Amino acid sequence: MSSRSRFVVPIILSALAVLAGCGSSSPTVTPPPTGGFSNSDLNGTYVFSFSGADALNGTFFAMAGVFTANGTNGGISGGTVDIIDGAYGALTGVTISSGSYAITADGRGRGTLTTNLNNNTYPGLTSIGIDFVLTSSSHGLIIRFDGDGTGSGTLDLQSSSIDQSSLTSYAFTLSGADTSSGNPLSAVGGFALNGGTAITDGVEDFNDYGVSTGLTALTLTGSVTLGSSGAAGQAVMTNTASSAAYNALTFDVWPVDATHFKLIETDGVELLEGDAFTQATTVPSSGNLVYTFAGEDFGNGRELFVSGGYLAYSGTTVSSGFEDINEYNQNGVSLSTVSGTLGTGGFGRYVLTLGGFLNGIDSSTATGYQFAAYPFTSNGNTGILVMEIDGAGVTGGTAFVQSATTFASSQGYGLNETGYNGSEVDLIAEFTAESSGTLSQGIMDENDDGSFMWKESLGSGGTYTFDSGGSGRGELTYQNANTGIGGYGTVFYVANSSIVPFIDADAGTQVGVGVIELQSSQSQAKSQAAATHTQTHLAVLRATSKKAKKK
Repeated sequence: MSSRSRFVVPIILSALAVLAGCGSSSPTVTPPPTGGFSNSDLNGTYVFSFSGADALNGTFFAMAGVFTANGTNGGISGGTVDIIDGAYGALTGVTISSGSYAITADGRGRGTLTTNLNNNTYPGLTSIGIDFVLTSSSHGLIIRFDGDGTGSGTLDLQSSSIDQSSLTSYAFTLSGADTSSGNPLSAVGGFALNGGTAITDGVEDFNDYGVSTGLTALTLTGSVTLGSSGAAGQAVMTNTASSAAYNALTFDVWPVDATHFKLIETDGVELLEGDAFTQATTVPSSGNLVYTFAGEDFGNGRELFVSGGYLAYSGTTVSSGFEDINEYNQNGVSLSTVSGTLGTGGFGRYVLTLGGFLNGIDSSTATGYQFAAYPFTSNGNTGILVMEIDGAGVTGGTAFVQSATTFASSQGYGLNETGYNGSEVDLIAEFTAESSGTLSQGIMDENDDGSFMWKESLGSGGTYTFDSGGSGRGELTYQNANTGIGGYGTVFYVANSSIVPFIDADAGTQVGVGVIELQSSQSQAKSQAAATHTQTHLAVLRATSKKAKKK
């Protein structure tokens, strides 16, 4: 764990003390303008996942499963979870025997999940702390919140009516680690089920720590079978890669509804976790994309970086755009101009080629960094799951087709950020954007590699501004947060009225990515888990970086 941490969220860049327990301040919890939240807003069976770092072993870990929340009494009556960890391999069908939670009026909740694992055999996995911010009674952003690990993800109310015949075509994204070396491994792809269990058409790409040779546009076959009554199903994903390390992998399938399910590898061959969304076989013929990526600068001591920006395209031409990049141990955000192409490659697969793109601050500007890109739809939003395939890096993330360039004022927002400051750090927070361009004081909860702070005030004096030109880019600053450092800053990119991805603007001491989501007291805000794909990708990169620094 770093001796000094500075953590950026869309409205805060805070210094972290090396301590555990509650924060030093007790700010007043204020409901968002749309109305207050309570324990009754978490009621039913929820599908959840998060990925990050095992603080005890310094390895990548991820969890995916379900728990049942009992509403007003704040009890968790049971559930089941799969856990993958570089220290333990794959632990499947782990019982959540009990738990509890409490939700404050701003939508932030804190709780515990108790498992049936033996603590002597699996230390740190018998009692899992959770901390979350609800955007509605059906969706929230969640972090692990205990001294044994940390990670970021989502939780979603599970539909009570999911059947095999309703399954169509899906785009998926997976991030994790290979078991041979613990290095970053990621995959993106798409497949068709057409109401059955067999994959009737499919394609997949891999990136194993920068290596994609022989691992692109692989023909994908296999099956996806749902479990009964919302329980875990199984996916067998077989491709034409020559190596058994990639070509026959088995996953548990945790369905949210017929448009979205979570995947977590259970065979122990590799360690992969992610999401599948209804596939969009095309994107609009012209429009704008906003994106956030995470990667590792292969030319600069293997330092982690995050980037975000805007791309204007028409047909296959990306005519103009920009990239903000922030790299660990560098001097903060720098800006470059990018352009390129977005060409189709069959079965909903595109290849995004970007010139002028920086794949790390010290990397040379290439004329053609290439990314496999798979469009998806999620509750009326269209996005693209993106992964580098050119052999020059491990960059990956998510782009959204932009439908708005500002976000609503006088509204409450939940947020999640995940970052790296020499160790894993994750947080959730809640705030209100006022019509005057100011921000409410807000509250954040944070876990820095197992050392956590709760109910920290964001302070007064926060502001947000949009760039001229209508790109949806803007900056959020907080000058008086109660964490000891002023002059906080982040850079954001509006995707639509509900989703605002961002990167932090810290100079050197931390990199991070995250998402702001509109809060509602209604159940209309469904999962936007794809917005967290950049965080998932960064999770395994920083676990690897931490491992390398310990050698």
